[in-house]
Amino acid sequence: VQKSKLRQKNIIALEGPDGVGKTTVLNLLKDKGYKIVRGIPALWESPELKKRMIGTDCWLASAFYFLSGSIENKKFFTPKMQKPVFQDRGIWSSFAVHYKKNPSLLPEICKVLSITSSYADFPKKVFVLDAGFQNVQKRITLKNETDKNLDELLPQTKEAYDREIQFFSWLKDLGLPIEIIDASKTAKEIAKTILEKMEDKTHE
Repeated sequence: VQKSKLRQKNIIALEGPDGVGKTTVLNLLKDKGYKIVRGIPALWESPELKKRMIGTDCWLASAFYFLSGSIENKKFFTPKMQKPVFQDRGIWSSFAVHYKKNPSLLPEICKVLSITSSYADFPKKVFVLDAGFQNVQKRITLKNETDKNLDELLPQTKEAYDREIQFFSWLKDLGLPIEIIDASKTAKEIAKTILEKMEDKTHE
């Protein structure tokens, strides 16, 4: 799929492995008046449904679960939007989660993207939080039991963590609007960095 054919809306997506601090940072941005949406609609996020779709042995079923959710979220993003909407994970998570589990799936994942790209809206900017594997492991232990159990459905290894960051680096090398930022700092510092980088882009 050519970059020019991806329909970009005024969406700023926060991506990165589980435990990097996306939700905490987004809550701070919400306090500053920004609209925050999840990568998929709330009705799709019941623990049992999410557990089933993340944990399924059929990667294609899982991919379409996330992709369908991203397509459903289109109603949040109207052409008249002036202020950016922040999104907790976006459409690229659909692919990153499978790439980190099995990199050999990448060609098939790209085929799925080719089929679905015309139905979905893509973020204007993606900030990928990279806190380092050891840090995210500590942060996951602080989550509630439900969220912790969902995180554990995906491979929690340094290799899987590194592959997810690698996936976004690959997208960046293709020319997509992706920036990887240091998330080993406090949530307040990360939120400040994101807003400063958005301000820099506005003035370019």
